[in-house]
Amino acid sequence: MHTINLKTPDYDLFFTGPSAWHELSAGQRIALMRLRERLSDAPESIFPALTLLFGMKRRHLRWFFDERWLRYKGFDPEEISLLLQQGQSLLELVSFVMRPDEKAGFLPRFSRYSYRFGTPAVLIGRLFRRQVWCGPAPAMTDATFGELMFADRAYRAADNATLTAILYRPAKNGVRGPFDPDGADKRAAIFRSLDPAIHAAVRHSFESTIAVLARAFPHVFSPAEGEKNQPSAGWLDVALSMAKYDPTRIREYEQTNLYLTLRALDMQLRADQQQQKELEKLRRT
Repeated sequence: MHTINLKTPDYDLFFTGPSAWHELSAGQRIALMRLRERLSDAPESIFPALTLLFGMKRRHLRWFFDERWLRYKGFDPEEISLLLQQGQSLLELVSFVMRPDEKAGFLPRFSRYSYRFGTPAVLIGRLFRRQVWCGPAPAMTDATFGELMFADRAYRAADNATLTAILYRPAKNGVRGPFDPDGADKRAAIFRSLDPAIHAAVRHSFESTIAVLARAFPHVFSPAEGEKNQPSAGWLDVALSMAKYDPTRIREYEQTNLYLTLRALDMQLRADQQQQKELEKLRRT
């Protein structure tokens, strides 16, 4: 969290806000998802992010960004420069909203009517439909390789309802239930009516997870030719690669923690690459 001091003849205020995704509340994350849709088309919409994250009003923002206003208030050039620099620092603080979440956190939970405005239908729905679905741990550290495979297919197909249904499941005693493809299909039908910002948040978290995995397992996620820094194969391709090593164990791999499976695959690919390099050297000699 960062704190900014606005000290002028009119104010002596302190504003505290986040500078990274993991510092956001669930409500702030959802609100930012709605805001992100506008940022690419309207860069000036970053200013509402300052209101959302730091609680700044328009009358406060002008002290950091309106040079003409500062001259009108009688500030000398040095003071104006200092305030404008603070404004630039503020924009840099909130620029994280357009980047992946380095910790790849997910919304912890939601219900069918979470983050909906309080219309009569929503209020009644909240009374009678209280089912809560819980999401994975940050970077999906508690997920299986099979869950990741199914999630990646839904992600690549832009099927956001299915992606959310794969990752979010009912929990017992705070523990998310095991992954079941049939159960995910049933939830997907329900999740199509969720607030679109929930789907956007889940999609962003999954993208961030892939970025984390790509750093941890570079041989599995080697960039595709002509696509710098982009993971190469889909998860179906990865599964087929694993099948070459031991086709009888595919089901076992799917039910194993994804980090254990990816580590084994990464080590195998690294060994294969090293062997290939040694063979190339022998051919040249």
